Amino acid sequence: AMIERRHGGSIAEKDIVTLNIDHLMMGVGGDNTWGARVHPEYSIMPLERSFSFVLRPVISDSHVTK
Repeated sequence: AMIERRHGGSIAEKDIVTLNIDHLMMGVGGDNTWGARVHPEYSIMPLERSFSFVLRPVISDSHVTK
């Protein structure tokens, strides 16, 4: 089956799942040009960091949504 993307075109449905787990995300700037820097309050300082998460299995089909 084909799935419509939000920004043009379509993609084919596949039987795979990709999971991206991001610890932090920084702003992109671009207030008046793509060369603009990110505002300090949206910047991520280069510090040593760690985080954790838990993945839990799906118990039955009633817990799955499409």
